[in-house]
Parts: sequence; structure tokens; C-alpha cells
Amino acid sequence: MENYLQENLACKWFCDMHLGEKAPDHSYFGDFRKRLGTERLMDIFSQVRKSLREMGLIREIFTFVDASQLISKLTTWEDRDRAIKQGLKQFNNKTAGKVAADKHARFGYKGKNKY
Repeated sequence: MENYLQENLACKWFCDMHLGEKAPDHSYFGDFRKRLGTERLMDIFSQVRKSLREMGLIREIFTFVDASQLISKLTTWEDRDRAIKQGLKQFNNKTAGKVAADKHARFGYKGKNKY
């Protein structure tokens, strides 16, 4: 984000920055996200998405979410281990809600290799 803001003039203009103004460093964005909180961040995201939908700029036939920063692969393995300890024979979309950190998560995969 820091590099994008530093190098992209349209982004600077959108953020009301002057042409030669230095972009804030990476810690600013992390601190800002913490101060804002997940609820308010989700509200902002929902309002922007609603506005885009009303203007006809997005249709949302399919919605894909990159949750790679939200739940790590390690968390998924911990969930699987928890399922095994509870005596579940499989860890999949049917059983994930019982043990997963994110109760609404659904897992997709390619090929035959599953957990």
C-alpha cells in the first residue's frame, strides 16, 4: 500500500495528497486498521460495495474473498487436529463448523488431495 500510494498519482489525488508529499510508511496502515476496528472497516466495505452495486459497476454474480491474511494454513491444521481429538473421522465442510476458528469458513480444493 505504501509503495502504491507513493508511485500512483491517481491514488495520491484520491487520498488528497500533494504531488511531492511522501506516503505514510507501512506501520501507519496497520495502526490505522487497528484503530478503526473490524466492525467499522466492514461497515465501510459494505457501504462502498452497496454504492458500486447501485451504480451498476458490480453485479456480484460470484464473490471471491481472499482470506489468506485472516486465517492461516496453520489455523486450518489446528482445526483439523481439534477435530481428530474430538473423534471426528473427517475434517471437511460438513464438520468444520464444529471445530474451526471461523465457523462460517468453507474449504475448496483442486484435485484428489484433501486434508
